[in-house]
Amino acid sequence: MVKSLKIISLLGVAILCFFGCAEDDSYVYSDDALEKEHEKLYDSDKLADDYLNPEIDYDEFVDERDGRVYKTISDGEMTVMAQNMAFADSEMLPALRGNSWCYDDIPENCEKGGRLYSWSVANKVCPEGWRLLTTRESYIATEGGGQSAQWHKSISGWFDGGGGSDIAGYSVLPAGMMADGEFINGGYVGYLWIRYDEVSYYPVKNFVQVYSYDKLTFERKIFPDSFGASVRCVKHEWLDEPIEESSSSAMSSSSSNASYSLGEFMDSRDGYIYKTLITADKEWLAENLQYKSDSVICHTNYTGICDDSTAWFYYGMESMTVCPEGWHLPDTTEWNALFKMLIKLDESEVKTLGFGKDAQYIRTKGLGGYSWTRHGYDHYWSAEENDTLAMLAVFGPTFWRFEEISKQSGVSVRCVKD
Repeated sequence: MVKSLKIISLLGVAILCFFGCAEDDSYVYSDDALEKEHEKLYDSDKLADDYLNPEIDYDEFVDERDGRVYKTISDGEMTVMAQNMAFADSEMLPALRGNSWCYDDIPENCEKGGRLYSWSVANKVCPEGWRLLTTRESYIATEGGGQSAQWHKSISGWFDGGGGSDIAGYSVLPAGMMADGEFINGGYVGYLWIRYDEVSYYPVKNFVQVYSYDKLTFERKIFPDSFGASVRCVKHEWLDEPIEESSSSAMSSSSSNASYSLGEFMDSRDGYIYKTLITADKEWLAENLQYKSDSVICHTNYTGICDDSTAWFYYGMESMTVCPEGWHLPDTTEWNALFKMLIKLDESEVKTLGFGKDAQYIRTKGLGGYSWTRHGYDHYWSAEENDTLAMLAVFGPTFWRFEEISKQSGVSVRCVKD
């Protein structure tokens, strides 16, 4: 019989869950489950490179400190390591002493899953010019993907075939954790230290992104700083570059160095003048559409008489045709490109551009009739639809995703120029 999996006791360990984490026993696997045939990360002769997605054309980075080569993925502006850090020279970085481990204290395991680091050194171990991933960067690195662990997990190395599709080439491995002097969950769970970059929302800056062999989504939990988890590093080409001030209406982002400009557009149907956001290839309304069509609804009343410019909603059936002439409802490809730009900006800057604050209500129809729901995220119609459902684009401070929703729902509209 395979040895039962050692689980962290929750007694005396405060674990704070975000984004709908599972029940306390979610990592307690039965003996029957552990008897299944499997090839786990540390039971195999494979090394780190063998777990990469063979369909991805990776770049490489050489850590000059020890000559180790890491595979990387890039979106042209940001480069992320597709493998766990394994730097171990405590002479060069004395803070590593007593704060980094190979799983089961077997050096060969570091060649498979990288090293496990405590939080105190997770922020120090990245090479010069690199740093620990943040929540936003984690989503960008994996092309959005929502909380889908399948997009992130390596194809092999997981117990019971529990790997993912690794669409983005991120290749998360089940490297396990060092917890209170014991190594747990190697081959079953991957733990990545992630720095939370919206500290106004939560009272901590660090938590662990958790990937399990038997779950389709990842979770985020807080573990003690002394526990050992994996580290991924990120590099931005603009990190050390000076920010140039603009002499025109074009604005340069202080957080991304991505240029955009602000403009105006007058809707000839009613004379309303909208602020617009002009990106490299598109022009967007920087305000929710507020054209008084026959079926526009508002949160404050249901008659279509709207006096609050942030609270105009349209049914899905009408959203496809309500934009002004020469403009259209964005599809998921267009939303993806915009969200990918916005999520790199500071939250305050996103709000100045008209996003991140407006679409906090949606109106849905259930068995009991229509009801309003308040959300902390933006919700907008997207152009995709079928006979009964339409696509909803959801944008939050560290993520974006798409959902299908009834066309009878009331949701905000943003238009993009043809």
